[in-house]
Order: sequence, then structure tokens, then C-alpha cells
Amino acid sequence: MRFSLLIVVLLIMQLSSFSQITYLTLQDPKHPENEMLVGGITRQVIENNSSCKWFLTGFKSYDPGTHAFKLSDPDADIHLVIFAGTWCEDSQVILPGLYKWASAEGFPENRISLFGVDRDKKTVGDLAGAFGITNVPTIIVMKGGKEQGRVVEYGKTGRWEEELSAIFR
Repeated sequence: MRFSLLIVVLLIMQLSSFSQITYLTLQDPKHPENEMLVGGITRQVIENNSSCKWFLTGFKSYDPGTHAFKLSDPDADIHLVIFAGTWCEDSQVILPGLYKWASAEGFPENRISLFGVDRDKKTVGDLAGAFGITNVPTIIVMKGGKEQGRVVEYGKTGRWEEELSAIFR
């Protein structure tokens, strides 16, 4: 199991290094006027999608200062693997805040791998299945190719920032 997870992590890191990431744009069955982005996506893809106006609104309004958390070692080999739904209200709140924090902290966006899932929590290549994703967003902290921990939705306490900070320490 650990070997297969390592292979998946290496694949994700390799996919993140390509300038063009593969994703599908699907019509949301519950809200046909909106699109779902499924597969490897980037912040820029979300910002430029007309169905994702929530991202810029959330990014502008989120104040990372009130939820500040620091990397204990900014040079550490830390990557974030995130599974989110562009259709999901929790993802629409947490993703902009996470990217605003990354920007404020100087956390390199090339160390963030974001995967959009459909309403069944499926993504291209079944990466969500390989990581056991059942709820979104799920933020997985990887260090040196090994999972250090994860925060699912708002976390166990409802304070995803604090829980994520605890994993970084």
C-alpha cells in the first residue's frame, strides 16, 4: 500500500510540473448553469472560469492575519495535495482562504496540487480513490513524499487553519 501511494505521489508531483494540467469541464447536474472542473486544475484555471466567481470574492475577503499559521521550516519539502469540488460550498469557502494564506506566507504554488472532483468525489485517473477521498475539500500535507496528515472539510474542530497549522509543526 505504501509503495502504491508513493507512486501516486510521484505522479502528482510530475503532473504539477507540467504547464498544462489535464481536466474536464462538465455540466453540474444539480445546477446546469454551472460547470464542474474535474481533474488537475490550478488557481488560474479557477480564476478564469465564469462558474467560479466565488474564488475571487473569497480571496479578496479572506484575512490570513486572523488565522495566521506559519511553516515551521519554510524550506522543507512540503507539498499540498488538495481535492475539492468547484460545486461544493465548503470548497468555495476554504480554497480561496488557502490560496490567500499561501500567497501571504510565500508558499510556492508549484507545491500545491489541486484536483477537482465531481459530485461523486471522482476525478480523472481515480486519484481521489487512491487517496481515499470521501469528502471535500481534503487538504493533504506531504513531506518528503509521505503523508503527514490531512484536514477534511473544516476539520474535526471547525477550524481548518489551526488543524493545518498543527500538521505543519
